[in-house]
Amino acid sequence: MPTTMAESFTGLEKLGIIDVEIAEKMRKSIGFRNIAVHNYDEIDLSLTYMIAHKHLGDFKEYIRQIVERQKI
Repeated sequence: MPTTMAESFTGLEKLGIIDVEIAEKMRKSIGFRNIAVHNYDEIDLSLTYMIAHKHLGDFKEYIRQIVERQKI
């Protein structure tokens, strides 16, 4: 059982539910989530904007892979 969110993505990768590339991107997204949710630092609005506009596709791809796996 995973003990962190990052470990959850590693587990999904090991089970073949998501691929290596998207697992790594999702693990990296955890750092930003920690800042946004737990307010460890001030949120950088330019970084938030960049993520929303340039990396939204990563989250869509993650969802696509999960949905595709459900069809098997």
